[in-house]
Amino acid sequence: MINGLAKHLLDNQHFASLTLSMIGIESAYLDPSIHEKCKEIYISWQQLYVDQFLKFGYEKEEAVERAQSIFGIIHGALISSWIKQSNEDLLLVKNTLKYLMK
Repeated sequence: MINGLAKHLLDNQHFASLTLSMIGIESAYLDPSIHEKCKEIYISWQQLYVDQFLKFGYEKEEAVERAQSIFGIIHGALISSWIKQSNEDLLLVKNTLKYLMK
């Protein structure tokens, strides 16, 4: 997954999640209705991660914790890589993710 995102970044392809992040951040103080919609979308994305951990047999609390950690790591590295126009930060998180997936 990380390798695919890293390649996607180098190919200068569009990331809907990054666009949503920027709109969500900007709208937090400007338009509460847009901010609320961005928040709903983020929550639904995070739930996709939780659902996967639940399918693998994790208890709800641990599934939520691992899902949120992974979501934050990937999304943070993606934003950092996008700003730097380099996939290096994204590729660096691969090892960290292995520990969270155990």
